[in-house]
Amino acid sequence: MRQMNKQVLLDDIKKRMILIQEQIKQLNYQIEQLSACLDEDDSSKKNNKVEFKSVPNQFTPVSEKIDNNIAQPQLKLVDARLIVDLQKAIGINDRFRFKNDLFKGDAQLMSDTFDVLNNVDTFEDAMSYIRSHFDWSETNDTVIYFFDLLHRRYYRS
Repeated sequence: MRQMNKQVLLDDIKKRMILIQEQIKQLNYQIEQLSACLDEDDSSKKNNKVEFKSVPNQFTPVSEKIDNNIAQPQLKLVDARLIVDLQKAIGINDRFRFKNDLFKGDAQLMSDTFDVLNNVDTFEDAMSYIRSHFDWSETNDTVIYFFDLLHRRYYRS
């Protein structure tokens, strides 16, 4: 009986060894294939030359966006409506953007500024007020966007 158990165990071990040897052969074959692919990649990289082509400038220079230190409106036709009240015309996202980027997080200062701008008669006077009270870079995207809205307060596009 013991002899039979030993024989069964030995047969099982032999079968497993044969399976393992076949798996090793398959792995070796896969390694050879990968090595060949890597060698091809290396040789093709050595033979390939990289060519750089110049790309035409597709951006508008800042100097063309600004004329006489006043940012030019960049309004879309959809947004070309006249603004009567800046407070009401500005959505929640723009309100946060302006408060954080232009008014250093001071909501009261922003509200007071909007009140003043709503009561100024001309765009030029509004710009004069802003320049005398704030040191904004007129090349900043948020400032340009704010000036676009301000322009709509005084002019219908």
